[in-house]
This record gives sequence, C-alpha cells and structure tokens, in this order.
Amino acid sequence: MTFEETVRGESDPISTRESLRPAEAEHLPETDEVRIIAQYEARSVELRTEPFSRYAGRKCAGVAADAVTSAIAERLDAPTEHVAVNSQFETGNDGVPDDAKAEVLVTSTVWMKRWEDGVKSRPAVDFDELVAVTPSTVTATVELFGREYACVVPVLAKKTRAQLL
Repeated sequence: MTFEETVRGESDPISTRESLRPAEAEHLPETDEVRIIAQYEARSVELRTEPFSRYAGRKCAGVAADAVTSAIAERLDAPTEHVAVNSQFETGNDGVPDDAKAEVLVTSTVWMKRWEDGVKSRPAVDFDELVAVTPSTVTATVELFGREYACVVPVLAKKTRAQLL
C-alpha cells in the first residue's frame, strides 16, 4: 500500500439510526426546505435555505462517520491516535443528494520529521489492520423534524504522510 492510495473498508457493513434535533436549523414545511445559519459574525447572522433532502443527506453522512468511528474503536485492540474519520457529502446538479457521492473517509496519518529524514510518529495500528476492521459501508437513518431519511455510504481508508510546518 502506497501513501495517498485509497481503498474500500473490508469489514462487514454496519447500520445506525439517530434522532436529531438540530438547534441551528428550522424546517419550512411549506417549501420542504431547511433554514440554516450560513455565516455568523459578531453583529450579524446570515441565513440561507436549502432543500430538506440536501440538509438531511449531509446530516446522514455525519451520523455514518460517527458510527464508523465507534465501530473501529470497538474492533481494534490499539489506540486510534493519528486516525481521523470524516464524512464527505456532495449533491447532484439538481441539489438532490446523491448517495453515490457521499462517503466516509478513514485517514491514517504518518507524521514526518521536519528538518531531517524519518518518521516522527505513526498510528499505533498497522494500516492493513485498520482496513480489515473498517466497515465497507454504513446504512444510516436519521430522524429530523419528524421525518426519516436514510443513506447507504461507502467507507474508504487512506494512508497519508504529513509534516508540520
């Protein structure tokens, strides 16, 4: 496995369900949109609306990432320092979520020394072992504003190198 190569998780798929009550959002049932804070500054707040499906899809991908974090921690017998789990979510051109464009990315980072050759620190778990315990997909269901939204999200693993500036 080379650095920066991305592979699919090899462990059994998982599923999760979560009921969310987001304080930062307001559902607008007449237009099936959600009003959210787009930008917050000391003296002003900028609001924007987006389709319910886009907002729910983004929340669903986040719930999927949380489930992957828990699953990896339960399956490993080692600390998970230098391993990050994040959701990535895109929408199609029509603003509707495309589950094929949502993913959870598990990143294992090896930190390099700045002024000399060599490794400063590395994850306690071997990358191949991390891939072996990483679920291949997550089926996540979120309940928002009295409605359910489900997504199936692929889980990818990536080994990276980084150096502090």
